[in-house]
Amino acid sequence: MADIHSHPQRIVRERERRLITGVGTSSWYAMQKRGEAPRPVPISPGSVGWLLSELETWIAQRRAERDARAS
Repeated sequence: MADIHSHPQRIVRERERRLITGVGTSSWYAMQKRGEAPRPVPISPGSVGWLLSELETWIAQRRAERDARAS
């Protein structure tokens, strides 16, 4: 049986998105509005989630920005 964490196209809900990114809900939505964070994908009426691959890319970009400033 495949590990669900090995599938980057997996959709994560808000609770897991907070754990993955470390960013609270209000801050995350403000960042989305400014174009600084991945936008959610609709799952069903009134329900959204985020692609794990996009969250991982967002984290990698933050790390690259940090490392560029340290150089």
